Amino acid sequence: MWRSCQPEVEVRDGADWTALSAELYSKIGATKHQITQNLDALAVLDRLPQLKALVEETFLLGMNHLCTIERAVSSAALALQADHYFWKALDEDLIHRFTPTRAHQLLPSSSAIKDTVMSTIRSVEELAAPQDDPWSEGTPVG
Repeated sequence: MWRSCQPEVEVRDGADWTALSAELYSKIGATKHQITQNLDALAVLDRLPQLKALVEETFLLGMNHLCTIERAVSSAALALQADHYFWKALDEDLIHRFTPTRAHQLLPSSSAIKDTVMSTIRSVEELAAPQDDPWSEGTPVG
């Protein structure tokens, strides 16, 4: 249902967003907060192709799961959110997290999902951190 609510073009200003949320409220009865949260979650899902395929094929995750992912992602630095490598790593980590390791395994909790996203954020930040130059150790020659 929420896919049908997504605007076809990006909503850039507050006036357009207010009009869209009012229209959606009249159609589906969701609050502006719910509308924002769910549409933001779908925007995040669109950046995770493997997870998106899994969700569309299996309907494994509901909007609450997707909103948990979106909230955790939104805590990352904006530069990281613009990094293609971050999204690729997150997609792989989430697929790994949602792949069952035994029969009748329950879905991860919201806390476990958040932990997975936060772990990915930390690992990508660590990889992006400046590394010490191994050639600069010791005293300069000369």
